[in-house]
Amino acid sequence: MPVAGAANYLIERGTGESPWQIQFAGAGLTAEPRFTDLAKGERGTIRYYRVIAVDAIAQRGGPSLTVRTQPRAPAMPVVSVLAGGGLEIDWAASPEPDVVGYDLYRFDGWERITYGRKPVGLTKLNDAPLAERRFTLKDAAAATGENAGPLFVVRAVNRAGVESGPSPWADTLITEPTGLLAREVDGKVTLTWTANPQKGVRGYNVYRADSGSGDVKTLAKKIAGPVAGTRFVDESKADRRACKYYVTAIDAAGREGRASYGAWFNDDGRN
Repeated sequence: MPVAGAANYLIERGTGESPWQIQFAGAGLTAEPRFTDLAKGERGTIRYYRVIAVDAIAQRGGPSLTVRTQPRAPAMPVVSVLAGGGLEIDWAASPEPDVVGYDLYRFDGWERITYGRKPVGLTKLNDAPLAERRFTLKDAAAATGENAGPLFVVRAVNRAGVESGPSPWADTLITEPTGLLAREVDGKVTLTWTANPQKGVRGYNVYRADSGSGDVKTLAKKIAGPVAGTRFVDESKADRRACKYYVTAIDAAGREGRASYGAWFNDDGRN
């Protein structure tokens, strides 16, 4: 937006290994609140920009916030176990108009370092940016067993060859169902939840905890499953005492995923 009292705008451009190491230099001067940088930069290099308003007697204001030529990170990918073995990884399109493809990475876990952690065994799975937002990995070993298997992240790539930051990571264990609600309908407890985004879901297991609050595997017992849909009526509940329900999803390989958050029935204000 235009700045009151500004006669011109000084555009500064910089590059560097980290945002706090940027050395800015003048890239242009314009009287309009827009600027097109025609200077060619090294492909894959992030450019940083900031704007300084200049008045009619060449006095400068303070610099604007810094922006950069890096797309936003994609949302978490969805990893589906395929019935015939292997994995399919899907992800949503980036909202950035200049994104031309995506890079997909696989890694085996995390290593603790002085400040945080870093991925172990990081491998890029594609040679050129992927135009299609789907990737099939024919790795039967990655889709079996009770462990969560390898982890995956996606990075968007724009026309300048600049990668975004990584998406949230996703593993091979089917995600927990969301949106679980427990209501009394016609005198019976009726559960509803949102369908999982993964492909090949075999169904859902339903658990009920009649007392306490804690780990689902310790306190709850399985009362149904696999349920084909996303609705279940608890015919075994014979009273109106408070209880808590959980739901898990089952993938195409028959592996049970993580439990949903608990949904109370007749909870008297408890969470």
